[in-house]
Amino acid sequence: MRKRKRGKNRSGTILLTLCARCAQQFYDSGEHIIRRADPDQMVKDTCCYCGQRQGWDYEIKNRVKRSGEGGESL
Repeated sequence: MRKRKRGKNRSGTILLTLCARCAQQFYDSGEHIIRRADPDQMVKDTCCYCGQRQGWDYEIKNRVKRSGEGGESL
């Protein structure tokens, strides 16, 4: 099994191991695109965010806001 390097890469995507609770924070924020890095991953690692629970590897990228999104209209 190939071990992936955690942290930021050139495309602005970061790779983090997240438990379900911490991953939910990214899903709920609406500011990020989050997806499993390897859907076939079989072994969980310690969450990089809380350091307490076990989780999967996720790719996280900031969502780009298009003009007209968020903010008030006149």
